[in-house]
Amino acid sequence: NWTREPDTTYTVTVGADIADYYGNTLGEETVFRFTTGDHSPFTRVNLADRFTHFSASSTPVVNAYYRNMDELTVDLYRLPMDEFEFLSGPNQWEVWENYAVPDPDSSLIWSRPYLPDVGRNIVGEIHIELDDADKEPLPPGIYLLEMNSPPGNLDGGGPSPRQLHVIVLSDYNLVIKRSQQADSLVWKTGLQTGQPAIGHPGEGCKGAPKHPSGQLDDASP
Repeated sequence: NWTREPDTTYTVTVGADIADYYGNTLGEETVFRFTTGDHSPFTRVNLADRFTHFSASSTPVVNAYYRNMDELTVDLYRLPMDEFEFLSGPNQWEVWENYAVPDPDSSLIWSRPYLPDVGRNIVGEIHIELDDADKEPLPPGIYLLEMNSPPGNLDGGGPSPRQLHVIVLSDYNLVIKRSQQADSLVWKTGLQTGQPAIGHPGEGCKGAPKHPSGQLDDASP
């Protein structure tokens, strides 16, 4: 076994003196040849997890890699909060395997094609800017990034698989100190300054009193 190059013809020669366990030799040299095909196609969005958090103060750029793809399509959707909770809830494998954005026409922000610019069997890279349809910065919110992958069936039957990533754009960061027996605490700070987000009560921390330090008491994560 060895690493084989794509679209390459190899010649394998088995010598006449090669013997089995009992000493029987092959008796004559045997030669055979085979030719490899292309590397299998793939696409991969360069995000470590299904859920990603970026600062909303600038336009994030996401890299993606591909090989032997005829076309690349990237779609960006707005994701409602209840859908975010659905995707992050129980039975995630089954949910993500068959997930589709509800009412995709109204949720779609843009769909962009990217033309491959490298030859066969070479890994290429594209840069996906997470902006709006007018190339302006996106407002804080929750978004779904979708990229096409190679079809699962070589005969073209069935839908093409997709890569999905939930992206949260926010001006704030939450640090949670979770307690199993007492109150849990949440600190909300600005991503740009690192300072407590005074005057901006945390969603989900309803009615939680706040100290001057910005610490929220009696708040469940």
